[in-house]
Amino acid sequence: MSKKKKKNPKKTPAHRPGKKPQSNLPAIIFFSICGLVIATFFVFFALNSNNKAANEEPKTYDFSYEGQPFVGSGNAPIKMVEFGDYKCPACKVFQEKVYPKIKKDFIDNGQVQFFFINFPFIADDSITAAKAGEEVFSQNKEAFWDYHDAVYKNQGGEKAEWATVDFLTNLVEKNVPDIDMSLFKQNMADNVQVSKVNEDIVIAQEAGVSSTPTIFINGKEFVKWNDYSAIKEEFNRLLESEGK
Repeated sequence: MSKKKKKNPKKTPAHRPGKKPQSNLPAIIFFSICGLVIATFFVFFALNSNNKAANEEPKTYDFSYEGQPFVGSGNAPIKMVEFGDYKCPACKVFQEKVYPKIKKDFIDNGQVQFFFINFPFIADDSITAAKAGEEVFSQNKEAFWDYHDAVYKNQGGEKAEWATVDFLTNLVEKNVPDIDMSLFKQNMADNVQVSKVNEDIVIAQEAGVSSTPTIFINGKEFVKWNDYSAIKEEFNRLLESEGK
């Protein structure tokens, strides 16, 4: 009988310790610290910017009011200036919603004198509308405000070219009294009022105006142009300080 061959047990290979996998912990810690530092920087920067903005004084400008359209008494202790563009929808809101309250409560009783200065920056026909207003003002200072009201009441779209010479001529003929229309048409054709409009633009730029409407009260910019309650509060504060 043949003998079964005894199987030799397989030798288990000796275990050789391999290289330990490198830990990612130092890198994680490093990038976490970097992220924390960056986040802290941005939070500090944001808080510092907000504090600076909160503490920043409003823009001030020493206006020369001579030659500008105005409503109200020259002896009024408060001078209010609006920089506007006849194509500006927000200016229309100010004219129709805020200005009437200012006029009723403060202009008509001699406490506020209100001035309008052109800042036609939206489009070329913004300048055309400003020139037409200056031409009306040069002929009839009181009639300027009829033109001012009529343009806003008939304002077209901000992106549409509606304030053309023909449109404005027709507007003046229908809404503005005591204007020599032949002279109006001739001066518009000859670009007579462009220098006056450019003077207004220079004033706006020197005052730091970048949008419309922008209002100044006694030479200081007042940012809450659409908040009549805030405007009224500021007027009353100034009147109290003047002992009025």
